[in-house]
Amino acid sequence: MLDTFTASLIEQIQETETRVRARRSEAQDRFEYAVAVLVHDLWKSIHTYPQRECRIHKMTSHYSRPRYRDPMLTYDTMRAAYNGLLQLGLITETNGTYDVASGTGILTRYAATPKMIDMLLTLNGHPAIDLAVEPTLETIILRKTVKRRSKQTGELVRRTFDIPYEDTEKTIGYRANLSVINACLLRHWPDLEITDFDIPQLAKDVLRDGDREPVDFSKRTLVRIFTDDPQSSNDRFTLGGRFYRAWWQNVPKNYRMLITIDGERTSEADYSQFHPQLLYHMAGKDMGNTDAYDRVLDGRHRKLVKQAFNAMLQMSRFSPGGPKDDDFKAGLEKAGITWTTLRDSILEAHAPVADYFFKGIGNSLQFTDSCIAEKVMLEFAQRDIPVLPVHDSFIVNRHVEASGDLEEAMRKAYFEVTGHRIGKIDTTLLSWPRGKQPASMEGYLFKTFKSIGLSLSTNAEKSGWAMRQRLFKERISRATE
Repeated sequence: MLDTFTASLIEQIQETETRVRARRSEAQDRFEYAVAVLVHDLWKSIHTYPQRECRIHKMTSHYSRPRYRDPMLTYDTMRAAYNGLLQLGLITETNGTYDVASGTGILTRYAATPKMIDMLLTLNGHPAIDLAVEPTLETIILRKTVKRRSKQTGELVRRTFDIPYEDTEKTIGYRANLSVINACLLRHWPDLEITDFDIPQLAKDVLRDGDREPVDFSKRTLVRIFTDDPQSSNDRFTLGGRFYRAWWQNVPKNYRMLITIDGERTSEADYSQFHPQLLYHMAGKDMGNTDAYDRVLDGRHRKLVKQAFNAMLQMSRFSPGGPKDDDFKAGLEKAGITWTTLRDSILEAHAPVADYFFKGIGNSLQFTDSCIAEKVMLEFAQRDIPVLPVHDSFIVNRHVEASGDLEEAMRKAYFEVTGHRIGKIDTTLLSWPRGKQPASMEGYLFKTFKSIGLSLSTNAEKSGWAMRQRLFKERISRATE
């Protein structure tokens, strides 16, 4: 049905064109592919929470980028497909902006009109399940950050962009390992067991955080993003390297309890005080048994201490003013303490490693934790057991965590990468038997987070969650016939 729908749109767009001669065979294939890309993105967009706008690149340079571009897309065919949908009144457009001086801007955005939405809603299935997996673009990304002054505001603006690189044995290995991990993820179905009644609240909670993308179940695979190391001429892949772009990483934390894998309940495990442990082990020191954050300010303001600790690892030079993050500054003001007091308290409490702060080693520690995460996920992927990473934590089916296999793999990976043994691993039961809502549910969700209400009740069986489980099982069944 989707193919028929897309073919009909292609025909309608071509009828509006004023071409003198028909496209050659290759150009026609690319044009039809571009229409399909736009239609698929629109179909996905109306099934996200909240519904999102789609984005399109209108600069010719994007379509000639080495390594990161889709080889089937060209500027001319994409423009023709996009303008055709506009002319048919099937999409609306919000123009993008670009600041030449700083090199920053906002991409042009487009969204389905009510007419297009009505047509998309008649399609059978769900885009995250029924659409073929997108072409495998580059999954190992090298990113550079520069600061430029904006002519519009006069402020320094951070700009990040992906840069090309030559493959090495190392990058080829990273890509091969990630291919195994992603293939495993695609054979399974992670979801949010949320009732249709609660979807509007989820949408509001996502929108509340301006940096959070809508929840899009089609984002089921990972990329690995490294930070370019300009100081290293031999190996540029020694900073960052964490895994990103999966939908579960974008869910507000209080919704993780609703994550299921193949319809089963899940648990989450993470390394307790991960970066402090890594820092002390890097320095060849023993952190001791006292909590790394509670030893500062007598255990008061733990969240602020953790934020400051990590910021001091990221900063490349001593800062008298502290992080510029507005939320962090508001937290300091609310707590009634100054940045200087907090900074000095951390340095005093962590005197054995004080020399490592303000040296910009945060991305180096992230590289180490990403290598540990890769080992954990790869071990399970080779056994066809999906592991959902959320930076330094892992979400798995409840029975996988209960068996002790996950903790064993986490300890093993940490030792293999660092040569040291990790202390505590925290485990959180994210779920409970279906239909038995815990007594603490109301207080946890309403009083603490003012969030969802009736989720994980028997009503979930009648929700979109149940429908997606059924559709995915049917697709897997057809694939194995």
